[in-house]
Amino acid sequence: MKIDNPQHVRAYFENLVIASLLVPNYKDDSTVRVLLKQFGEVSEHHGAQPLGFTLQNLLAESKKSVDEPADLLNKFDANLTTLACLPDEVLKKTFLDTLQLSLDAGMEDACSKSRLLVPARNSLGVGNVTGRTMAAATMIAPKPAAPRQADSDATMVASQTQVIPAATQLATSSDGGMVQKRSGHLNALSPGYRLKEFEFDKVLGVGGFGITYLGKDTTLNLKVAIKEYFPNELAVREASLNVRPKSPDFEESYLWGLDRFLQEARLLARFNHSNIVRVQRFFEANGTAYMMMQYEEGESLDEKLKKSGNPLDEATLQGILFPLLDGLKAMHDEGFLHRDIKPGNIYIRRSDGSPVLLDFGAARAQMRDEQLTAIVTPGYAPFEQYFADGCQGPWSDIYAFGAVIYKAITGKPPPDAASRVKNDTIV
Repeated sequence: MKIDNPQHVRAYFENLVIASLLVPNYKDDSTVRVLLKQFGEVSEHHGAQPLGFTLQNLLAESKKSVDEPADLLNKFDANLTTLACLPDEVLKKTFLDTLQLSLDAGMEDACSKSRLLVPARNSLGVGNVTGRTMAAATMIAPKPAAPRQADSDATMVASQTQVIPAATQLATSSDGGMVQKRSGHLNALSPGYRLKEFEFDKVLGVGGFGITYLGKDTTLNLKVAIKEYFPNELAVREASLNVRPKSPDFEESYLWGLDRFLQEARLLARFNHSNIVRVQRFFEANGTAYMMMQYEEGESLDEKLKKSGNPLDEATLQGILFPLLDGLKAMHDEGFLHRDIKPGNIYIRRSDGSPVLLDFGAARAQMRDEQLTAIVTPGYAPFEQYFADGCQGPWSDIYAFGAVIYKAITGKPPPDAASRVKNDTIV
């Protein structure tokens, strides 16, 4: 490996060091070994004229700003400008591959991964990075199954739900059960499938963590929304309808996501509030897990705003926001944070226009001695959520709530908190 310009060398390795600080918790030392090998090769190339710095120097300098992540991000961006001048496209790609490897080793910081990878790819003008995808390394930011138009309201925890058609043809298996012959989602359970007292109907949507179905509680004769844990990037459905990891390499991430799914169900089951989605029951089956929720007819606030094309009037806005604040207070009083409030997670009932707060996959108990996983929806997440050790609290949800109000009034997506640190155009 050869990099002729010492400035390029410094920018190359300093950015990899910054990445190691912003996305810590490596599972092994493979990244360190790669970094040492690359630096050794470059140093040997500069043997006649020593570089004047070592990896240890770069690490020590960067650690001085570890409590000021905005400074590290500014430095990272400035170094990308330097690296963009690299004359060798192979070197640019090598940097991106190494950066990807470094970020993959950090299991629980998808927001910082995206904050570093996206500008790096844009600045260096290199296409897809080889090596493991982030979805293979972590359940926080699964890659969508197929390319789709970017959504400013998409969460990095899981791909924004995509509405798809239900199965259109069914066949009868030799044992009389229903098997899927053709469906809008090949991994979805077929309409008519029974699990305990619940009967599955059409697919309502697919997200990064699973599949949501319209279903029926045959005992109570009530419609329910059934959410099945099915991480598409990590899992497959067998002929027996059991769900399992695609390979042993994915087992750890699959089980981590399953535990996260059950935590969400347990959390929601604790609340009986008219403005918080109600989980009626949850259980494990088929090698995965299911939660049965009260089915509500209506649309998300995001859909409502897009259809309207105009800002909501004050009375309508108050009718949506004040009940949500009451539901949020109930959560905070129990010591929980939602951490993913956005228009797509606010559902408006068709019956009376009242709101329901959805998608508690990012919710966590506020524990003083534990780091919270870094999870963000750009524009709605406060800056402290960009880091696993950020000081998060009820104020974090209130920031996101304010961003929702901004979107509802202006019709524009709010700027992300990271960019506001550099240049705040709001205040």
